[in-house]
Amino acid sequence: MVNLVALNDFVTVHSEQELIDLIYPEETLHQPDECVERAILAPLNINVNAINSTVLDALYGPEHELSSYDSVERESDDALEADVDLLNQVTAKGVPPHKLRLKVGAVCLIMRNLNVDQGLVNGTKVIVESISRNLIRFRRPGSNESFGIPRISFKFNLCRGSPLVVRRQFPLQLAYAMTVHKSQGQTIKLVGVDLRTDCFTHGQLYVALSRVRTRAALTLLVCEDRIKDGVAHTKNIVFNGLLD
Repeated sequence: MVNLVALNDFVTVHSEQELIDLIYPEETLHQPDECVERAILAPLNINVNAINSTVLDALYGPEHELSSYDSVERESDDALEADVDLLNQVTAKGVPPHKLRLKVGAVCLIMRNLNVDQGLVNGTKVIVESISRNLIRFRRPGSNESFGIPRISFKFNLCRGSPLVVRRQFPLQLAYAMTVHKSQGQTIKLVGVDLRTDCFTHGQLYVALSRVRTRAALTLLVCEDRIKDGVAHTKNIVFNGLLD
């Protein structure tokens, strides 16, 4: 069941840049330990990636574009026929992009379990300290201890029955914005929610709106055509069968 719900008493904005400026004002953007305690949430990766790219552009310092090494697993009969340019263009859930854009000071998420004992696990936020061709050094928020990581292999299929693609890339992704799904279970100090695309699964809107302790810590990005009688509205998906 789809309900159009009123977002009463929430702070709302109507452009992506407005939302970014509220969650990551310039005086905060260059203090990565502060940025770690904030996030912009969106239902779709396409919006997450666009916001992360915009925030990265606003960071001081030179940008590093780190390309992956893509191939088809050698055991595959199609290994010799693989079009590397085509492999470079593909993306998959949980796999970093072919071209990873970073700057020193950027806040990132670790995409693989690296060292459970040291707390370097999938989904951990870290801060980039240095970038070279074959090694990235980072630290955890509030710590001066530095860790280094090389590229690692990610394996995935483009579709069922297709050859196994191997991508060697640094297991990091920018973390200024993330999907609503990835934010589950977190309590975040300051949150912006991009509702230009409606939430599309059961409970997703609730997850997005409940990451903060107080309503004052939440800002919503809503299209102007969703403002009715001065109140923002959005769609909420509820599968009644899940509640029985």
